[in-house]
Amino acid sequence: MLTKTDQSSQFSRINLRKNLAKYNDRAPVIESIHHPKNFVEIADWYKGIHENTLELSELEGKKVMVFSAIGNPSSFEQTIAGIGLEILEAIRYPDHHDYGMLEMQYISERAASKEAVALITTGKDAVKIPTEFIYFNRDLPLYILNMDIMITEGQDLFEKAIVNAIKKETKK
Repeated sequence: MLTKTDQSSQFSRINLRKNLAKYNDRAPVIESIHHPKNFVEIADWYKGIHENTLELSELEGKKVMVFSAIGNPSSFEQTIAGIGLEILEAIRYPDHHDYGMLEMQYISERAASKEAVALITTGKDAVKIPTEFIYFNRDLPLYILNMDIMITEGQDLFEKAIVNAIKKETKK
Protein backbone atom coordinates (compact mmCIF):
# COMPACT_ATOMS: atom_id res chain seq x y z
CA MET A 1 0.00 0.00 0.00
CA LEU A 2 1.35 3.37 -1.02
CA THR A 3 0.45 6.03 1.52
CA LYS A 4 0.22 9.83 1.36
CA THR A 5 0.06 9.67 -2.43
CA ASP A 6 -1.51 13.11 -2.49
CA GLN A 7 1.87 14.44 -1.37
CA SER A 8 3.75 13.07 -4.37
CA SER A 9 3.55 13.69 -8.09
CA GLN A 10 1.91 11.32 -10.54
CA PHE A 11 5.33 10.89 -12.16
CA SER A 12 6.82 9.73 -8.83
CA ARG A 13 3.98 7.26 -8.28
CA ILE A 14 4.39 5.82 -11.79
CA ASN A 15 8.13 5.35 -11.23
CA LEU A 16 7.49 3.73 -7.86
CA ARG A 17 5.03 1.30 -9.44
CA LYS A 18 7.62 0.41 -12.10
CA ASN A 19 10.25 -0.24 -9.44
CA LEU A 20 7.87 -2.40 -7.42
CA ALA A 21 6.99 -4.40 -10.53
CA LYS A 22 10.68 -5.26 -11.01
CA TYR A 23 10.53 -7.26 -7.78
CA ASN A 24 6.95 -8.54 -7.95
CA ASP A 25 4.83 -7.74 -10.96
CA ARG A 26 1.78 -9.55 -9.53
CA ALA A 27 1.57 -7.73 -6.21
CA PRO A 28 -1.45 -5.45 -5.97
CA VAL A 29 -0.50 -1.80 -5.63
CA ILE A 30 -2.99 0.27 -3.68
CA GLU A 31 -2.80 4.03 -3.25
CA SER A 32 -4.07 5.85 -0.20
CA ILE A 33 -4.03 9.20 1.51
CA HIS A 34 -4.09 10.22 5.14
CA HIS A 35 -7.22 12.30 5.56
CA PRO A 36 -7.58 14.55 8.63
CA LYS A 37 -10.75 13.68 10.53
CA ASN A 38 -11.01 15.79 13.70
CA PHE A 39 -9.22 16.76 16.90
CA VAL A 40 -9.53 15.27 20.37
CA GLU A 41 -8.14 16.77 23.57
CA ILE A 42 -5.40 14.53 24.92
CA ALA A 43 -7.04 13.98 28.32
CA ASP A 44 -10.20 12.69 26.60
CA TRP A 45 -8.11 10.62 24.20
CA TYR A 46 -6.15 9.15 27.09
CA LYS A 47 -9.38 8.13 28.86
CA GLY A 48 -10.74 6.63 25.64
CA ILE A 49 -13.44 9.28 25.29
CA HIS A 50 -13.46 9.74 21.54
CA GLU A 51 -16.89 11.29 21.18
CA ASN A 52 -15.67 14.64 22.57
CA THR A 53 -14.10 15.70 19.31
CA LEU A 54 -13.48 19.08 17.79
CA GLU A 55 -14.29 19.57 14.13
CA LEU A 56 -11.39 20.66 11.94
CA SER A 57 -13.25 23.86 11.05
CA GLU A 58 -13.34 24.94 14.71
CA LEU A 59 -9.60 25.67 14.62
CA GLU A 60 -9.51 26.97 11.06
CA GLY A 61 -7.55 30.23 10.86
CA LYS A 62 -6.34 29.87 14.45
CA LYS A 63 -2.71 30.13 15.55
CA VAL A 64 -1.29 26.86 16.85
CA MET A 65 1.99 25.30 17.90
CA VAL A 66 2.70 21.81 16.58
CA PHE A 67 5.23 19.28 17.77
CA SER A 68 6.12 15.79 16.71
CA ALA A 69 8.70 13.03 16.84
CA ILE A 70 7.81 11.16 13.67
CA GLY A 71 9.70 10.04 10.60
CA ASN A 72 8.20 12.65 8.28
CA PRO A 73 7.24 15.72 10.33
CA SER A 74 6.82 17.90 7.25
CA SER A 75 3.91 15.71 6.13
CA PHE A 76 2.15 16.26 9.47
CA GLU A 77 2.83 19.99 9.31
CA GLN A 78 1.61 20.15 5.71
CA THR A 79 -1.62 18.45 6.78
CA ILE A 80 -2.15 20.96 9.61
CA ALA A 81 -1.54 23.91 7.28
CA GLY A 82 -3.74 22.29 4.65
CA ILE A 83 -6.77 22.35 6.94
CA GLY A 84 -6.32 26.06 7.47
CA LEU A 85 -4.46 26.38 10.75
CA GLU A 86 -1.67 28.91 11.15
CA ILE A 87 1.44 27.19 12.47
CA LEU A 88 3.38 29.62 14.65
CA GLU A 89 6.15 27.10 15.19
CA ALA A 90 6.77 23.43 14.54
CA ILE A 91 8.99 21.72 17.07
CA ARG A 92 10.58 18.52 15.79
CA TYR A 93 12.19 15.77 17.81
CA PRO A 94 13.89 12.60 16.52
CA ASP A 95 11.57 9.76 15.53
CA HIS A 96 10.29 7.70 18.51
CA HIS A 97 11.35 10.37 21.02
CA ASP A 98 9.95 9.98 24.55
CA TYR A 99 8.84 13.34 25.90
CA GLY A 100 9.78 14.42 29.39
CA MET A 101 7.75 16.67 31.67
CA LEU A 102 10.22 19.56 31.31
CA GLU A 103 10.07 19.34 27.51
CA MET A 104 6.30 19.41 27.56
CA GLN A 105 6.27 22.40 29.90
CA TYR A 106 8.75 24.15 27.59
CA ILE A 107 6.57 23.47 24.53
CA SER A 108 3.47 24.67 26.37
CA GLU A 109 5.12 27.85 27.69
CA ARG A 110 6.61 28.62 24.27
CA ALA A 111 3.20 28.23 22.63
CA ALA A 112 1.58 30.51 25.21
CA SER A 113 4.30 33.15 24.72
CA LYS A 114 3.59 33.12 20.97
CA GLU A 115 -0.15 33.48 21.70
CA ALA A 116 -1.10 30.11 20.26
CA VAL A 117 -4.63 28.95 21.02
CA ALA A 118 -3.65 25.27 21.15
CA LEU A 119 -0.92 22.68 20.91
CA ILE A 120 -1.33 19.97 18.28
CA THR A 121 0.43 16.64 17.90
CA THR A 122 -0.04 13.17 16.41
CA GLY A 123 -1.54 10.03 17.89
CA LYS A 124 1.89 8.42 17.69
CA ASP A 125 3.32 11.22 19.82
CA ALA A 126 0.44 11.20 22.29
CA VAL A 127 1.51 7.84 23.70
CA LYS A 128 4.95 9.31 24.48
CA ILE A 129 3.67 12.26 26.53
CA PRO A 130 3.95 11.87 30.31
CA THR A 131 0.66 11.22 32.06
CA GLU A 132 1.48 13.91 34.60
CA PHE A 133 1.49 16.49 31.78
CA ILE A 134 -1.79 15.22 30.36
CA TYR A 135 -3.51 16.01 33.66
CA PHE A 136 -1.32 19.02 34.46
CA ASN A 137 -3.11 22.36 34.84
CA ARG A 138 -2.27 23.53 31.31
CA ASP A 139 -2.97 27.00 29.94
CA LEU A 140 -3.61 25.60 26.45
CA PRO A 141 -5.48 22.59 25.16
CA LEU A 142 -3.39 19.84 23.61
CA TYR A 143 -5.15 18.29 20.65
CA ILE A 144 -4.38 15.11 18.79
CA LEU A 145 -5.17 15.16 15.10
CA ASN A 146 -7.23 12.07 14.28
CA MET A 147 -6.67 10.73 10.79
CA ASP A 148 -8.46 8.35 8.44
CA ILE A 149 -6.82 6.32 5.71
CA MET A 150 -8.68 6.68 2.43
CA ILE A 151 -7.92 4.39 -0.49
CA THR A 152 -7.76 6.45 -3.66
CA GLU A 153 -6.80 3.73 -6.12
CA GLY A 154 -7.16 -0.04 -5.94
CA GLN A 155 -10.10 -0.35 -3.53
CA ASP A 156 -11.20 -3.51 -5.34
CA LEU A 157 -7.70 -5.00 -5.03
CA PHE A 158 -7.61 -4.15 -1.34
CA GLU A 159 -10.99 -5.77 -0.66
CA LYS A 160 -10.00 -8.85 -2.65
CA ALA A 161 -6.79 -9.20 -0.63
CA ILE A 162 -8.75 -8.96 2.64
CA VAL A 163 -11.34 -11.54 1.52
CA ASN A 164 -8.57 -13.91 0.39
CA ALA A 165 -6.73 -13.51 3.70
CA ILE A 166 -9.92 -14.28 5.65
CA LYS A 167 -10.64 -17.34 3.49
CA LYS A 168 -7.08 -18.55 3.97
CA GLU A 169 -7.30 -18.06 7.74
CA THR A 170 -10.66 -19.85 8.08
CA LYS A 171 -9.28 -22.92 6.26
CA LYS A 172 -6.77 -23.50 9.08
